Amino acid sequence: MAQFFSRIPSCNVYDDTLFVAMRNGIVYYPLKENNAEWKTYACSGMRIQSFVKSGAKLLAIYQSETGFELLRSSDYGRTFVDITPEDGARSDFLSYSIYQMPNNLEHVFLVYPPNDVNAFQNNRMKESLDMGENWTAAENAATQDGFFAVAPYNSDHIIVYGLTPYVNCICPYILETTDNFNTLTQVPFEIPEQPFSFYSLSYCSTNTQKLLAASNQGLFKSTDGGCTWQKNSGLSDLNWSDRSMLLYEPNHSQLVFVGRNDESHSGDYSWDIHYSKDSGETWQLLFASESTTDVLILGMVLYDDHLIVVGSDLNVNSILGIYRIPINQVSSVSTIKQENDVKGIDSYNLQGQRLSTLPQKGIYIQNGRKIVVK
Repeated sequence: MAQFFSRIPSCNVYDDTLFVAMRNGIVYYPLKENNAEWKTYACSGMRIQSFVKSGAKLLAIYQSETGFELLRSSDYGRTFVDITPEDGARSDFLSYSIYQMPNNLEHVFLVYPPNDVNAFQNNRMKESLDMGENWTAAENAATQDGFFAVAPYNSDHIIVYGLTPYVNCICPYILETTDNFNTLTQVPFEIPEQPFSFYSLSYCSTNTQKLLAASNQGLFKSTDGGCTWQKNSGLSDLNWSDRSMLLYEPNHSQLVFVGRNDESHSGDYSWDIHYSKDSGETWQLLFASESTTDVLILGMVLYDDHLIVVGSDLNVNSILGIYRIPINQVSSVSTIKQENDVKGIDSYNLQGQRLSTLPQKGIYIQNGRKIVVK
């Protein structure tokens, strides 16, 4: 499993099935079935920011009318219990984040804003070894400011990425622990350019000193665990947004993909995916959308020696495409098409008419359920 984070909804593979967090629930797609269809898994009609699962257990970050909440299910998402921390802020603009250890799916971390202090500067972290049944505070980590993401290599090496206010802008910093947060060491970090903010980080699974970052200033690389950064000149002419994502291929230590969503000044959207076979030294275009597409890249995952790309509508209400690219053919792919067997989740209005797009407000029927969007 490649290690990365990005500021987009979750897109994960569990047991040969692709799960995607949407603004109207969690949907799934069996990757090894012929004529597969997208179906609703859980949280139908609920705006899910991110999630993790292990067997029948599910943890989901839900954006309700009153703010973000942490929900837990032990029956495949049929029923949920609100387990938002008592000291957690319920705010519609202060987000929660949840992360899962790749080699132990029951081991998860929760990063959340507390309700008693300036949450942006003093986020807290909790850890669970049983998929959210019991939580303990990561005390040493909680003394730091502005945690944004946790990127676990394995149970012995965890990287934490944070944000902290500095001279009227937001500066990132990187911490690491090799003893499960008994000690937490700050990585000396030189800010490349001001103002600077990471959109996505990716760590090479075979070399923990090798990192790539997509930011508001472009692509950067580090070969010393994040202590120093050099700007990547290969894609310097492109615009970067907070929907950019990076992904190292764990079985090919030099192969990395970057997906980019871009909105032009005229309001048109476009997206593209580039790849590098030398850890970001040089880049090649894999494929790109038309300049006026209504599709954005919702997520990228690696599965069964393929790069899987999921596309959605601009409001992240419905899946509009899935693409599979063989890893060993990235240099020779000339045309990449949406899978012919992909079928969307049928949605209807109250009169029984099939909807081509989902309403931003109102009531509609999906998978036999009535969905209310406020």
